[in-house]
Amino acid sequence: MGKFTIILLCLPELKCNIVYICPAIRPLRTFTVNLHYLISQQKKPESIEEMGQRLTNTLRHIKKGYIAFLDFFYKPFAKFLPKQAWYYLVCGGINTLNDWFIYFILYNYVIKKQIVDLGFIAFSPHIAALILVTPITFTVGFCFSKYITFTGSDIKTRSQLWRYASTLAINFLVSYLCMKLLCDVCHIWATPSKMITTVITTLMSFFLQKHFSFKKRKKSEA
Repeated sequence: MGKFTIILLCLPELKCNIVYICPAIRPLRTFTVNLHYLISQQKKPESIEEMGQRLTNTLRHIKKGYIAFLDFFYKPFAKFLPKQAWYYLVCGGINTLNDWFIYFILYNYVIKKQIVDLGFIAFSPHIAALILVTPITFTVGFCFSKYITFTGSDIKTRSQLWRYASTLAINFLVSYLCMKLLCDVCHIWATPSKMITTVITTLMSFFLQKHFSFKKRKKSEA
């Protein structure tokens, strides 16, 4: 095929004829483009409300896709595990893996295993990494619980956030007491003790979040 020759002829009424000539194509074809129409159809800058709506729609589609993904793998467990418990376990597992991964990156490549000295206080590297990763894990865990696992709650988001933080504080205290009891009193190895503690706190956290942080209010309470 030979080369194209493009001829652009602009007219006063903001119209133009675009004529291309190709040796392999006969007869010649003429395309008319209304430039005024094209200019009028250009997207204008979005307002804050439009950007917010676009973000909301995007997050809604992500949520639907994620739930469809969970439902697809739920079928083998449907006989002995409630769907809400399945959502909680999977979301909790993903958040835990996310926590471990971010902690590893922060500890090894951001803090670089160095003491973080702020002048008035100093943090050991593992504590500094823990402090940095906690807000991320907290936010992801709260979003999973609110928008995936416990979607039926009608409590205000501010109250849910405060209650969720309270349950995490309770879990931390229970974890500390369990580890002290199992390791120091019962003399069980640290890793098995941590596994036992995780099972206890996971079950307790599920019921606390279901019946406290994201509970459904009765009609008389609404």
